[in-house]
Amino acid sequence: PLAQQISDTTGLSLDAVLMTQFFGFTTMFFPYQGPPLVVALGLCNITANNLLKTCSALALVVILLGAPLNYLWWSMLDLI
Repeated sequence: PLAQQISDTTGLSLDAVLMTQFFGFTTMFFPYQGPPLVVALGLCNITANNLLKTCSALALVVILLGAPLNYLWWSMLDLI
């Protein structure tokens, strides 16, 4: 709901603002950044240490692989 306002404020296109959600959902270094992960800690037999390792590994993969691929995709769509 705030995408248009963010687009107007930052000067980015609406498509670019919507596509940044990729990074927001996949770069959680700490489990408490995602409410479903906190629920999983409480309901399942998952240790916080294991979940922290998983979140950190996923965030690093996204930064190293996802960011360049996302940049290429945005370039192909002429968003940047």
